Amino acid sequence: MKTSAIEFYASISRKICAFGVVLTLAATSLPCRADDSNTNVIVGSIGAGQEAIAFVTDYGQPEPKYDGVLISQWLQIHTLVNPNHLSLSALMTVKQISPPDRLGITRFDLPINFSAFNTNSPDHAYVQLGRLSVSNDFIQCTFQGMERGRNGCLQMWANMNYEPDKQDIRARLTYETNSDSIIVIGPSLPFDSSNACYFLEGDALFNSDGATLHAELREQNAKYRIELTTPKGKHLKTIIGIVTNAVINTQWELKDDRDKIFKGDTFEAAFYVAYPGDTHTNAPVRNIFSRVPNRNH
Repeated sequence: MKTSAIEFYASISRKICAFGVVLTLAATSLPCRADDSNTNVIVGSIGAGQEAIAFVTDYGQPEPKYDGVLISQWLQIHTLVNPNHLSLSALMTVKQISPPDRLGITRFDLPINFSAFNTNSPDHAYVQLGRLSVSNDFIQCTFQGMERGRNGCLQMWANMNYEPDKQDIRARLTYETNSDSIIVIGPSLPFDSSNACYFLEGDALFNSDGATLHAELREQNAKYRIELTTPKGKHLKTIIGIVTNAVINTQWELKDDRDKIFKGDTFEAAFYVAYPGDTHTNAPVRNIFSRVPNRNH
């Protein structure tokens, strides 16, 4: 899902400079408790008297202030988010703690207090992993989640089989006060999954009419082989092909190699992709497909 780097669910124009630190809003600026003299903070109206403060932490720029104190200090005083008295840059620094597993799940640590996200917490906060696009939109990781990590901090996971092979991972914290929204986008973590292909949202569903086996490639020309198996590893079907448009998009009618109809609810597809000039065999990129009802049922 593609959302603005300053996501307030309102039509606000935004700009992030080439260095990723200066944000401006094409909106009428209203008097606000934030220190809007800082070049890394924007203050804009988002309707119904609510105001928005956003900050990108890159390149060691000074933190903006809110209610007369640095935002990191305000979070320490008024929320459960930052009990360790960290700067915003340190608070929002993503650390990868595991390589992708066979299904692409990769785990990251953030020194944010997990208790801030408990159901009974008074804080209205959430964190997302994503990246900034070339047009400086914040693009969320397609599939992600969070859990309690070490020392009560936040541990997040993302399925990197649904992300481009090379990107900079960032965390975005959104905190909503009674009157304002504070958004902080953390420093980038270079990430290279080395995946030969990646999937898009919706690529893991099928119905009784069949399954669309889709993947985005990093080069125009490639050969591919897709191995379909049951969740227990029983072979179903092998599909091979060639593409010249950087996209695998082929149909499976649910018939296995013995011409029997697959009736299960889930199956695994392993995509093997070979590009011209490859000097080694690329590891397969795997996706788990789940059955959904036909639309007319």
